[in-house]
Order: sequence, then structure tokens, then C-alpha cells
Amino acid sequence: MKRKVLPVIIIAFSLMVVSGLIQAAQLQVEIAGRSPVPADKESVASGVSFTVDPLIQGRFAQAGETAEFEVTVVNTGSSPTDTYELEASSTWPAVLYGPDGSTPLIDTNGSGTVDTGIVISGQAFTIKARVETPPDEVIGDENMVELTITSSISPSLITTTVMQGAIPAPFVQTLYEHSNEAMSLIMSQPNGAWQQQTTPDSWFDEENRFPELAVAETFSGYVYAWTRWWVPGTLWVSEVEYTLTDKAGLNQTQLTKVADHSKAGLNTYDEAPAVAVAPDGRIGIAWYRSIVQNELTENRAQNDNVYLVILDPAGNPITESINLTRNHEWWSQNSPAIEVPRFRAPRIAATRDNHFLVAWESKVMSYTGSITIPVDLNDIYYTVYDTDGLTATNVVNLTSNVLGQDMGSIRPAVSSAGADRILLSWNQRRPREQGGDDIFFTVIDSSGSTIEAPTKLSGKSDNENGLVDWSNFDVVELSDGDFIAAWQAYGCEDYPADTPRLRYAIIKGANYNRAGPPTCLPPRRQVGEPTIVAVGGDEGISLVADNEGRAILTWTDRAARDTEKRQKLYYALIDGNRKLDTYPMVFHQNAPGDDELSTGLQGYGSAPRIYIDAAIALDAPRFTGGVSQAAEFDINYSNLGVVTGTNLAITLALDPGLTYQSDNAPIAPSIQGSDVIWNLPQLRSLEHESFSVEVIVSDSVSIPHSFPLTATITVSGTEASLANNIDRAWLVVARPLYLPMIIKSE
Repeated sequence: MKRKVLPVIIIAFSLMVVSGLIQAAQLQVEIAGRSPVPADKESVASGVSFTVDPLIQGRFAQAGETAEFEVTVVNTGSSPTDTYELEASSTWPAVLYGPDGSTPLIDTNGSGTVDTGIVISGQAFTIKARVETPPDEVIGDENMVELTITSSISPSLITTTVMQGAIPAPFVQTLYEHSNEAMSLIMSQPNGAWQQQTTPDSWFDEENRFPELAVAETFSGYVYAWTRWWVPGTLWVSEVEYTLTDKAGLNQTQLTKVADHSKAGLNTYDEAPAVAVAPDGRIGIAWYRSIVQNELTENRAQNDNVYLVILDPAGNPITESINLTRNHEWWSQNSPAIEVPRFRAPRIAATRDNHFLVAWESKVMSYTGSITIPVDLNDIYYTVYDTDGLTATNVVNLTSNVLGQDMGSIRPAVSSAGADRILLSWNQRRPREQGGDDIFFTVIDSSGSTIEAPTKLSGKSDNENGLVDWSNFDVVELSDGDFIAAWQAYGCEDYPADTPRLRYAIIKGANYNRAGPPTCLPPRRQVGEPTIVAVGGDEGISLVADNEGRAILTWTDRAARDTEKRQKLYYALIDGNRKLDTYPMVFHQNAPGDDELSTGLQGYGSAPRIYIDAAIALDAPRFTGGVSQAAEFDINYSNLGVVTGTNLAITLALDPGLTYQSDNAPIAPSIQGSDVIWNLPQLRSLEHESFSVEVIVSDSVSIPHSFPLTATITVSGTEASLANNIDRAWLVVARPLYLPMIIKSE
């Protein structure tokens, strides 16, 4: 991570009125230690105040490109006018402009710093900051522009706004925004990021409800699933829908329901979809279903079950919906049926030998110990199916808890773990006198057998007294065979004790030992720099592994109260030694006027972009002679994927009437019959190369004659698209045509 300091260029001035206010006090929540200084009595008496919006913003950067940020300053005071001094610091070159985006800001009042110029009371001034990303920046490199805004009339009134940028590792993020009520995917990679909408507008338009989202990478794109609420007649239902996209996020299939409840006889809710893709390309979708009788009455009762469906690589069902839990009993709040389970939090992962493990949380009201009043007992269960939909093991009760009152084992998370294994983690809740809450994990093979006994991951040391590991979210296998698990924790250092923050730990793949103690996500780079945290706490945590042994962490604000809505998506990049390559940053925020967003809140909110896409193209041959003459053409090849391809082979198939002569490729070819083959060691992500080839036309061919040229490219690994791995061109040999020329002399 580079820390070189480059000069910040700040000039010029312009003015315009814009709408949109934000309370300056919000900065106390979002930027610790850099809050605006409260106005003193003299300032209040003089009616000086202003607001800044937004206080924190960020976006992914691309090497060599310029990003533009907007910050609006509103004069909210009663004093007729004010001028706002601007001081900025940035690692990458930055220039400040006025609202027109072309007039640089200058020092208008002789203070020695650039400023906004005069802003009239009640009006707004928009600052446009352009930040240039140096061309040599790579994944993990980051920048933060800190713009300090000070009232000229009352210098004690100061606000700092932050603009973040970083070169991202490749991944895709699920997103629902209330502004258009549609599902989208954010595609992020080092050469750019974009948002691709996958449903029409107003696809999910139920007030005060938000879809649950899940995504997984397939060979050629992504499988994207979500819940959708609607009212067929007088009943409420929610259904799981899905679509398959290509690597750019464009839909390749229609929006499809896992189960259609339009003719349901009772309120039926399919919730919490989880998705996984096996090596054979088959797709598993797990979810839970609640069927409700007498809803909104005192006799309300529900029946819960966990389901699984398996799709082929094209998204067509191979199996009917499989009821994994086969529960036929009804539970009622007012008259609870003892020993009737309720199911939540289904999770699914695929092994490399083509099995799906599905885990879930079960809550059963029962009697325990000497307690005469029934209490809820929470446990984790799992089962394994092969990708044909056949059981590899029956349902297994992983934990056997005897503690009630919201204690026990909850919130499982699962990840593939080598050739035929799954690592499963969960949150073990216990009273403080019994050790308090902890995160546990175990390893299970594809036959359902336990390979690693349940092991405590989040053991506490003396300096962690008061820290509570509250809610498990996700675990993922890294490309080097290790694992990272992430969860919520209360009591992290540098954070309010009542605010949950992201905590993580590394598990070594060789022996399943913990690699050092768990770590709370650091709030700042170094002392004195702003704290970048999610308002209300960290929620919706998802983990993605790249192909360099790193983990991509994404999360969102915790929607804890009406004043704390999910309005931003956050990102951090961590290496396998628990070190942050990119510190916490905002990479997406609500559009103006949008009050809330949502992403996958169950650990399936993001997915990797680990794919190769080799492509080849032939330029038109250059030929001006006849037989026994040379012709030349270019072979262009590239990797449109986001990971390096190895064992690259380019094959040129020549017609028998053509003979290979020479080329200027970086490596000499081998000749096998009529094929010319260049074997190159690798082709890096987004690399584009070309070389020229010269061939000789046989003197035995009759002319005119057309010779076909066929070039193919192959590379190790599964490719996103094979259509661009072959290209053809024609070398046309014709008799020379001579035209007379008359030259007139003066």
C-alpha cells in the first residue's frame, strides 16, 4: 500500500443554489475526532451556521482515470453572507472546482487559502473535487481526500468531509435500492466498476419490507436470487426468484420463481435464499418456508421447513423442491406446541466432489433441567445431497443445547474446504458466567462425517473483557487453503460499547488451527486520521476470496432505529496474515433522495469474480504480390478476465498452400504439420498483446485463390466464454492488375 504524498492543487470559484440539507452533527457519528466544533455564544448570537453534505463518500478508482466528487455547503445561518475556507489533503493529485465543474477555486478574500467565495444565507454552494488516480496504482492502493471547511466569520465552526478511493479486488455485490425498487449487481474490478440492473423498476414495492438477496459465481456469470413479496388476491406471499447473468451482469435467463404461490390457500412465505455452485456447474438454492394460519389474530400458527432445489448450469430445475426438514407440526405463540421446531438461517455450500451441504438453525420450545416453564432451545442441523438430488446423509443434529431464553447455537455459516469438505461456523450463545458468547467451527466431509470436532474460534484474552461475539455472518476459503470467518462483536476497542462491529479471524487450512486471536476491524489507519465506520454498526457482512490469498469484506450500515438506515456499502481488503491492504471505505451510497438500500444480509451479499476470458482476433492479411511471395498479418490476443491465465497456447492452422516463414512473437513457435503453435507462460488480467506472422504462398496454386487462416487460443482454467477463443480470416491471392499512367511534364 503506497503512502507517497503528492501536492494537492486547489484553485477557483463559482456559485449556485442547490437543495439538500444534512445536520452537521452527523459528523460526530461518522468521523471520530474530526467533528465540527460547536458554535460558541458569540457565533450563535451572530447567526453563523452551515451544513455539509455528504460527510463521507467513496468510490472505486481505476489507474490513470479521474474521479469526480461533489460536496454541497449550505449557509444555514441568519447572517447575510459567509465565505467558507477550504483546506484539503490528498495522496493522489486533486483539484477543486466550482459548481460548473470547469472553474477552479481561488482565494477570493486574501486569507491565504482557497474558498467558496460569498455564499448568501439560505443558499448552497457545490464543490466539485476531481481526483486523479496515478497510472501505476494496483489492487489495494487507496487514497483519502480530507476537505476541511471553515466559516470565515466564525473560524471555530469547522467541518471535515472525506472522499475515498481505492483500486478494488474483483468481486460482485448484490444491491436493492428503494429509489427504483429494483435488484442490481455492482460489478467491481481493477479496470472499473459499474452497476447493472437485473429486474425492472418497481419489482419489489412493498412498503417497510426489503428483499433478501444472494449471489454466487457460475462458470459463465452469476446466479442471483432474492425474495419478492406480493398479494395474490387476499393472501400475502413471498417467493424466491432467480436469474442467471453473464460476467457483465446482463441477464441470460428470464426471472424465474423457485416456487409459485399465486394459488396458495394460506399465507406462504419463502425467505432467506442461499445459493452455491458445484464444480459440475449445477446450482443449489436453499431457503425456508413459513406457512401461516390465522395471521393477525390471537390464534396465529405457523409451520416451518427448509427446502432445497438443484438447477442445471442453464438454470433449469433438476429436482423438485426438496423438503429437508419434513416438519408437519404447527407452532403457536399463544399456545406453543412443545417440541415443534421453527427454522431459520439456511446456508449452503458446495464441495469440490459435487455435493451440497445445507445447514440451518432450529428453535424448539421444550423443558430443560429443573425449569417447569418451557423455553426455546437453539441448535444447528445439516444434511448433504449430491448434485443429482440424492441424499449423502440424513439430517444431522450438530449441537445439543440445554440452555434456553435465547441461548444455544445460532446463525451457521458454511464454506467449501478442500476437495470433499465443508467448514461450518456458528455463534454459541451462553450466559456470561458460563463463558459468554463465542464463535465455533467444525469441518464436515461430503458424506456428512465430522472431520474436525467443534472448536472455539473466538476465545477471549484478559484484554478482551467485556467483548461479546454476538452474531455470526460468513466464512470463506482463501485461495491459499486458509479460511477467514467474520461476525459481529460488541465492545471492540475504539468503538462505542453498544455498537456492533465487524470482527474476524483466520483459520489455517493445514491443521484447522486459529492463526492468532480474532481482530476487530481497525477504525483508522493511524492516530489522528478520520474514522470510517458504518452508522449504527456493521451488518450484512459478506466475505469473498480473490486468487491472491486475500479476503474481500463488504458490509452495510445496521438499520437499528429510524434514524439509522442502510445508506452505504463498505469495503475492506485483508491479506492472509490479517493485515489490511485497503482500510474500511465507502464504495456505494444511496442516490440523492433515496432513504434506504439493502444487500445480502445472510453472508451471500457478494461473490468472487475469479475468471479467465482469453480472446483472439486476426487482422486482415497484408499481401500485394503473387505466388512465391510473402504475406503478413497480425494475431491479437488478450485476457478479458480478471485473473491471470497460465499455459497459454496460440495455434495457427495454415492451408497446405501456405508455408510459415517467420514472426516477431516473444517466443519461438513449434511446427506440427500445418499447425504453428506458440506456447506462452501466462496472460495477465486485462493484458492485450499482438505479433506479426509472415507466410509464403506456394508457387503451385492457381490464382485467384483464397486461403483460410484459423487462429485459436487456449489457457488453463475454466473460461467465462469460449466464443472468442477462435477467429478466422482469408488470405486472397489475385493476379496483379496494372493500370496505365500518363505523366505530363510542364
